Amino acid sequence: YDQRMLLLMALSIQTGKVATQKEFLESIGFNHTNLKQVRRAIGTSGRQSFTIEQMTAACRKYKVSMDWICGLKKQMDQTPE
Repeated sequence: YDQRMLLLMALSIQTGKVATQKEFLESIGFNHTNLKQVRRAIGTSGRQSFTIEQMTAACRKYKVSMDWICGLKKQMDQTPE
């Protein structure tokens, strides 16, 4: 799910929903200084993941399906604004 969250962040920047990674991360309650820890390989010491609360915030704010974030759906279902 971390990879999907990072993809959502990139798409949000591409489509102009946010201007920066920092803006996206702050909008879901994630400290942007910890982004390096999310990008570390699984099993690596000091690795961090997005919390369920942050993923839920992303679903609500950016209108995407939790099923997509969790990898249960291939298609990113975006609900209308």
